[in-house]
Amino acid sequence: MRSSFFTAFFISLSICSVAQNRITGKISDTSQTALPFITVALLNASDSSIYRGTNTNDKGIYEFENIKAGNYFIEVRAVGYKNGFNSLVSIDSLSQIEIPEIILNTEGVLLNEVSVSVQKKTFEFKGGNITVNVDGSPMAVGNSAYDILSRLPGVTVSNDDISINGSGSAKIVIDGKMQQIPQAQVIVMLKALPGSMIEKMEVLKIPPVKYDAAGGGIIHIYTKKAKITGFSGNVFGGLSQGFYMRYNSGFSLNYKGKKVSLFSGLNANDSPSNYSSIYESNVKNDTVLTRLYQDNKNKTVAKSGSAFLGADWYINEKNVLGFKADRYFGNRFVNRHGLFTMQNSDMGYDLLPYFSDNTVNWSSYNVNVNYEHQFDTLGTKLKIISDYNNADNDNRGENNNRFLFFNETQAQPSLIYNSKNLNGVYVWANQLDFEKKFSKTCEFEAGAKYSYQNLFSNYDLQQQNQNTLIYETDTAFSNQFVYNEQIQAAYANLKKEDKKFTYNFGLRAENTLIKSHSITRGINYDRNYFSLFPLLSADYTHNGNHSYSASFNRRLDRPQYYLFNPYRQFYSNILLSGQGNPNLKPTYSNQLSLTHNYKGKIINALYYTVLQNFQLQYSTLNEQTKALIWQQGNLKYGNFFDWNLSVNLEPKKWWIFSASSNVYLIHYQGMLNDKNYNVSAFSCSMWAYNQFKLGKTLSLTVDGWASSPFLWGIFLTKARGMLNIGFKKTFFKNTLEASISAQDVLNTFNLHNVVKYQNQDYYTLDRYDTRRINFGLTYNFGKIKVQQRKSAGNTEEKKRMER
Repeated sequence: MRSSFFTAFFISLSICSVAQNRITGKISDTSQTALPFITVALLNASDSSIYRGTNTNDKGIYEFENIKAGNYFIEVRAVGYKNGFNSLVSIDSLSQIEIPEIILNTEGVLLNEVSVSVQKKTFEFKGGNITVNVDGSPMAVGNSAYDILSRLPGVTVSNDDISINGSGSAKIVIDGKMQQIPQAQVIVMLKALPGSMIEKMEVLKIPPVKYDAAGGGIIHIYTKKAKITGFSGNVFGGLSQGFYMRYNSGFSLNYKGKKVSLFSGLNANDSPSNYSSIYESNVKNDTVLTRLYQDNKNKTVAKSGSAFLGADWYINEKNVLGFKADRYFGNRFVNRHGLFTMQNSDMGYDLLPYFSDNTVNWSSYNVNVNYEHQFDTLGTKLKIISDYNNADNDNRGENNNRFLFFNETQAQPSLIYNSKNLNGVYVWANQLDFEKKFSKTCEFEAGAKYSYQNLFSNYDLQQQNQNTLIYETDTAFSNQFVYNEQIQAAYANLKKEDKKFTYNFGLRAENTLIKSHSITRGINYDRNYFSLFPLLSADYTHNGNHSYSASFNRRLDRPQYYLFNPYRQFYSNILLSGQGNPNLKPTYSNQLSLTHNYKGKIINALYYTVLQNFQLQYSTLNEQTKALIWQQGNLKYGNFFDWNLSVNLEPKKWWIFSASSNVYLIHYQGMLNDKNYNVSAFSCSMWAYNQFKLGKTLSLTVDGWASSPFLWGIFLTKARGMLNIGFKKTFFKNTLEASISAQDVLNTFNLHNVVKYQNQDYYTLDRYDTRRINFGLTYNFGKIKVQQRKSAGNTEEKKRMER
């Protein structure tokens, strides 16, 4: 690996190196005051095209290095000043030129303070990936990050799992940091993150090799930060009325100075919800056919909050040191009650009424320290990132199962038990990234990462003795489990442009060491494996209208930590439960994609994905006890064909239209429950978004999606969809935003699954509290000095702000 890395590095140097030279100078105003952080462009003298751009430092100094021999002009642009130019400059490979000081004259009118409002498209499609500008969109109002994800094209949110185009669980990245904690706790965290604090989301179907190889794609969430120099912030609040009233409120405060950038935020959520489900099953035991019907109702009272504090210190024009601390916390109380009815039962009872109370207290925090050094203005950078995550969960439940005849007399003694599950996850990760831009057409990246994860779970189930009424530990279900995972990774990527072609060659290597231990059973489950993950792509631009791309990439999906734990956990009653599988293997995906892009408006993409050791959820039915156990297993293969058509148009100046459709052909093959499982299915989905400008300060959005029946493992999900309508109005020069929206207007988001598999014949219907009316207010404040405003063209600073 080490020799391959340096070989690629030196080959890149030989291909892309240019001669060393330099142009430097200073920018001032008419009072001889240096002008910091303003845009300076180096223009080709032949056609006035921009060859390169940079910004002045805090002393008004700019610098260009590694310039091709030729003739150039320098152009200076700053808000509130007339553009400045210098005379013709000729440079060769060894020139060291200092340009005479350029003096900028002010415009006729200079405002001391301005309010900046930029109208962004909500959805942008590029290279098969999707960028969603959440800030300013009605979908942010009254919704959490989790709610917004369910409305994104190509993203599926089901059973607390998030996937992109159905190709395995997607990994979540927040502000450049991969969330290493278990998926279940990531879901909790996303539900606590309000949409009002999110700037944008990126759905990366083909992530670069700099990201972890794990996951079926990546969803990158960027939270809001200060974009321009000065003090700014916002205060927001939202109400959401469905079955229950919900609210969220919070604020953010930001300061961007010459040397220091500070950002902070705090929010609180109160999110009660109503959920109900139906389970109906036909179970045949010898000649007896028993029909089971469960009607379950849940009331959840959930309160959560989050806070963050961070700072970036611009030590000088080449060094930045950053720090950020995040804290998430909350509690959840769930009351479940329901009734199992059995027709033609051979169980000795006909009715199983049950109820349970479940209390969860959870908290997590993340500390991030990062450093960035820029070697030159061309874009050579070194980044060092260190993260520490800690997540704790205290889950306690009280459960009561009664066994009755149809006349409601007692058939068997009641089963009363309490459960307590204490678990903690600790993650430490360190990453080193190096970026080198040899020229305008050649870029090289390389890096390494080490991460260590440790999980501890202590599950205790105590059953009440019907004679003494004393709770006693049930050793058949209580369990202590420890899981440790270490990952060492390295990557290198070379991007080269050649006239109409762009080539990308990337390779990531990961070595995984897993040590898990069931303390209760005294069994170790250890696994070590090394994997290579190539990424190859080629883009061809035929003309200004048409471009084509082809790519191949390999990724993996590691099982979530809690899925390894072999203990059995009951879902409110003894007939429905889940159990871990310590023998789970990671899923490897190999994907080939072909894309045609017409003017960035119409994108056709074809994906073919082969999944090896495909992880899927399945169930096992005990015909004697009628108990159904859900667990995770591996299939030998899963094949996905996916045709995606995306459209991004502006039919009128007042109308923005985006749409996306997917057509899938899915095939599963392998052994499941020691029996052959070979099945294929066809499905499709459609999504559309409309934004109408009804005036300078009023807009209307109408969006929705629909899916045909979809096969996921053994579950056939019936057709479902969602329709949303929202209005947004701004006041007082765009400082105050008011929104109202109706979500899931037709109440069609319910999840209906059918299973006909081996000895199982059942269906489930889950009804969610998604039909809601949302209200939101956001007030943005802060005074911004034009003279210190940072240029939007400053790519380096923009990347720093998005760290």
